[in-house]
Amino acid sequence: MAMMPMSVMADTVANMVARLESVRTVCGGISDDISRVTGIAKANTAVNAVGAAAGGGALYAGIKKSSENQRIQELMGQIKSAAGANGERVASMSDDQFLDDIITPIAEIAQIQESVLKSMKLTNWRTGLMIGGAATHVASAIMAGTNKNQSDLIQRITACNELVRDLSDARNQFQAAGENPMDHAWWGQVDNILSWCGNINTKDIEKIERRMKTVMGTGIGGAVVDIAGAGVSGATNTAKVALDFSQDGLQKKQNMDTAANVMAGVGTAASLTGTGFNVSILSLGKKLINQAQRCEEVLK
Repeated sequence: MAMMPMSVMADTVANMVARLESVRTVCGGISDDISRVTGIAKANTAVNAVGAAAGGGALYAGIKKSSENQRIQELMGQIKSAAGANGERVASMSDDQFLDDIITPIAEIAQIQESVLKSMKLTNWRTGLMIGGAATHVASAIMAGTNKNQSDLIQRITACNELVRDLSDARNQFQAAGENPMDHAWWGQVDNILSWCGNINTKDIEKIERRMKTVMGTGIGGAVVDIAGAGVSGATNTAKVALDFSQDGLQKKQNMDTAANVMAGVGTAASLTGTGFNVSILSLGKKLINQAQRCEEVLK
């Protein structure tokens, strides 16, 4: 080995240095790229949390409205019963019966008005919250859409992994050429790079892409449902519907409220699904960032 031409040894050293610099250039900063991806997922988690709160609030308002509507039906039934009392029946009533069966139901007309106003107010809350929920779904879908294609990041990680493998091959050639590793200050760094770099799996990035596509899909679906639900909810507050206390009118109102409440529940579920997928992206991203940062520390 002592007879190896100096030019050959110089080329071997130059090859090692060139490979080392290539790894530094391509593998450095990958953690920042992954952080940008997870940063969007983190913001999306917050957006979905707001959407879930809005959807839950809309559903709660809808349930309270249904309770008020049930109260209105009961009061209307009592009033109809009192209105149907004939003179003979009224004449035979005791004072307590007259108070309970006639006077009290008539006095409850004021309570009907109060319940109707409360029901309409709850409808407005439900409608407003569903519109707000739709806005969060749209925002979530747009944000997720920016993360659904990470081909550039995948290419960079693939290149980094390949360069680390090339560095390992060059290291073996370097040793086979008879070079003394202790003669070169960068030898220890090469060992560290081979230990800590090149271990990021691009399949993990592909998982992030697939999960972001799911978040985008749930955002779009949630927005469609919330917008439709807000329309149904708002329609129950029109005078034609809200003030129709006929049997058919009450049944129509109940059907519309049930549909709006179901849609509020679906919108809430979509937000919760989006939150769950974003949390899983954050967990996976944290692992990838840790791997990249460990590599970057030994590249310095």
